[in-house]
Amino acid sequence: MQRYMYHCLLIIGLLFTNSVNAAEEWDGKYEYHTSLGTTVGGSVIMLMYELSVSKTDCTLNIDGYQTMDRIKCRADAKGDQLLVRFKSYADGSVKNPFGIEIYKVDAVLFELLRKDGKLVTTWKAEQPENLTEPGEYFIKADSKK
Repeated sequence: MQRYMYHCLLIIGLLFTNSVNAAEEWDGKYEYHTSLGTTVGGSVIMLMYELSVSKTDCTLNIDGYQTMDRIKCRADAKGDQLLVRFKSYADGSVKNPFGIEIYKVDAVLFELLRKDGKLVTTWKAEQPENLTEPGEYFIKADSKK
């Protein structure tokens, strides 16, 4: 029985270690900037996403035309895949400043996947206008140099 418990604890420890290492591989800042056209008055409609991932924290800031979202997220890493899930807004509420629940808690906002040297985004609950196909959207901030 002790041998069985030892093996179970060993397996759990290895799984936890792999999950922590996978999360650490994703540590850093990721950015995506897009233009969604212009307003009737000619103003550019821009959106800027900044995802910050660390072993203990995940935040998503979305700024741009009539947008300023501050989201606490959960980053679930598994090898080359990172699922970014909604936890709450920065103030702890699950409703936006207008009192609307846009996302359900734990909803996958988007998925990042390292594939063939590229970072592929698949939009889920968070979906910028007109972006329905997976593609190269986010870049790691320090890889812009």
